[in-house]
Amino acid sequence: VIQQARQTLEAKDKQGARRAWANSVRVVAKGYTLKPVELAEDTLSHVYEAITRQRQLSIVKDEKTFVVHPLGLVMRGLVHYLVCTYQGYGDIRITALHRLTATSVLPGKRHVPAGFNLDEILASGLMHWRLEPGHVKPFEIEVSGAMVGYFEDNRFTDEQQITLLGKDSAVIAFVEEDTLELRQWLLGFGEDVKVLKPVEVRDWLLAKAKGIVGRYDGKRRR
Repeated sequence: VIQQARQTLEAKDKQGARRAWANSVRVVAKGYTLKPVELAEDTLSHVYEAITRQRQLSIVKDEKTFVVHPLGLVMRGLVHYLVCTYQGYGDIRITALHRLTATSVLPGKRHVPAGFNLDEILASGLMHWRLEPGHVKPFEIEVSGAMVGYFEDNRFTDEQQITLLGKDSAVIAFVEEDTLELRQWLLGFGEDVKVLKPVEVRDWLLAKAKGIVGRYDGKRRR
């Protein structure tokens, strides 16, 4: 079908405009691309079926069997996550599908929490590994001069403020929720980014940096 559609478009594209566009536009993944994880047989089809038919799902994880109520499926990077509630618990959780060794669709109807909305749940930071849910903090980070342009193009928030400290550095102030994902992302910039505030984030990054040095110079942290 796809090949037939392409042939039809090419036949109607007398001047080759569509072909020129298709040959000239590419999407390049940002960052280092990891190998996709493999899923147990039929896992994805069982999840699709359970969500479509609004059924409960039996999953086996860490050699234990659970009954879950599937609420949504999210693909984050190369990993599929099931948004669900576990039987007997009311909190909404995420479960990576590649960690499931077996799945089966159950006849029981799934239970959806009142007012549940997948977009709102994701917007609330469900997958950002929130450290203090719902609580934002004022951040100040000092960045090298070479990184100023990057943070002008890739903003933390629309309200962020950049104060130049000369040619060699700048301070970026913004208000954001403190998450493990944000901390790890900042850590990835190495010496080009120094967190000034909040103190607990600065101390966390400092401890991680010392740990990295210890790993490379052979000293083990106690």
